[in-house]
Amino acid sequence: MASLARPLSASLDVPGRSQSRRAAFFAVLLAAAAAAVGAAGSFLAATPGVIVPGVKVAGLDVGGLAPEAARQRLQQRLEGLAEQPLQLYVHGESWIELPAQTGVQPDLDATVAAAYAVGRTGSRLEQLLQRWTALRWGYEVPLRPRVDDAAYRAWLQRLASRVERPPRDARLDVDERGQVVVVPSRAGLRLVESDELPGRLAQAMAEPYARAVRLEVSAVPAAFRTEDALALGVRERLAVYTTRFDPSDANRTANIHIAAQALDGHLLAPGEVFSFNRHVGPRVEAAGFKEAPVIIDGELVPDIGGGVCQVSTTLYGAVLLAGLEVMSRAPHSIPVGYVPMGLDAAVVYGVTDFIFRNDTPGPVLIKASVEGNQLTIALYGTRAKYRGVRLETELVEVAPARVIEVARTDLPKGAQRVVKQGRDGYKVNVWRVAQLPDGRVVRELVSRSTYPSRDRVVWVGAGEV
Repeated sequence: MASLARPLSASLDVPGRSQSRRAAFFAVLLAAAAAAVGAAGSFLAATPGVIVPGVKVAGLDVGGLAPEAARQRLQQRLEGLAEQPLQLYVHGESWIELPAQTGVQPDLDATVAAAYAVGRTGSRLEQLLQRWTALRWGYEVPLRPRVDDAAYRAWLQRLASRVERPPRDARLDVDERGQVVVVPSRAGLRLVESDELPGRLAQAMAEPYARAVRLEVSAVPAAFRTEDALALGVRERLAVYTTRFDPSDANRTANIHIAAQALDGHLLAPGEVFSFNRHVGPRVEAAGFKEAPVIIDGELVPDIGGGVCQVSTTLYGAVLLAGLEVMSRAPHSIPVGYVPMGLDAAVVYGVTDFIFRNDTPGPVLIKASVEGNQLTIALYGTRAKYRGVRLETELVEVAPARVIEVARTDLPKGAQRVVKQGRDGYKVNVWRVAQLPDGRVVRELVSRSTYPSRDRVVWVGAGEV
């Protein structure tokens, strides 16, 4: 039991003794650290007036040089490279540019100042780390650029015109088999005016071999993408209508081509109202239209845009066969030769229009083509209204032309001269006979047309024999 009688102080620290020992230990550590930093600072001290050892600019060692000596060395390096072209890369394309064309050049003063600042800026510890890094592994200082803002902006604009491209929307087309296909969309490209680009240009100007700069571009998405076109579900031909013309009439043929191209590929949304005049535009020479015969007040006279009415008429036939809602249509003042009476649709920009509405639940694609002497317009959609359809014309009334005789004393008695040929007038109804999906056949009146008669004018001689 005697061994248990040791003084309590022999087994337990006196309160306060442990804290004082720890404080003394940390004081020794701090003193050692301070001594180490002091020793390192003495070893890595920056020599006044010269760049610290290990600093490089564009791969050129400038450590231990005074700033002016470093500048001269860099100047000598760059003088031999100033006329060497740069290689620009972007999106799989490359070309060369002379440095002077960019509006950017290396700023030697700013670069040397940055090199001299290595190991001299920041906290004491940061300075030591910079010097140690330069001495142990080297410290690369990038060339600073000097930018002529006007010249650089002009160069960027020239660059953008070469690099950038607009996005291309997806579109619907019809292949040689008559099947609707989707022409894919394509994203556009826009040049990224990076803040780092002048610096990369300046750095490349100092490289003797790898004088390459990669430009950054961003994608510009198409407004109407491939998946959008596929989701429309336009697959079925709703109707097709063809008319013929005389291709030897070059001006009229040219006008037919222009108007057909204006229609081709147009996609009508469900419920969309289509105006022929608004879509084709004014028939003027600036739009490429030429002078050809047109019907004005029952007579064929030359005017700009002759032949466009054949395009509106062909579209009208396709619209009737597809069963779309016709909102505005007018016949010509006389029957035309390329469709039966009652199936024409006259158009005069700003006066007479052909207007219809897509009253189907899905979009409708218009395809117009001209081949040889034929103009064909087809409509495609998601589901046809009819299993079969035909158009029938009914001649309701004929109004014979009146003969107007005018006595003329300047003609010998008994002589006759026809001044106006005159035309009979007609009233015509057009019926649509269609078989519905359920097999029922319906016959509906779709239009009533009137072609006024034209008086036949004859001069009759009343002079002396």
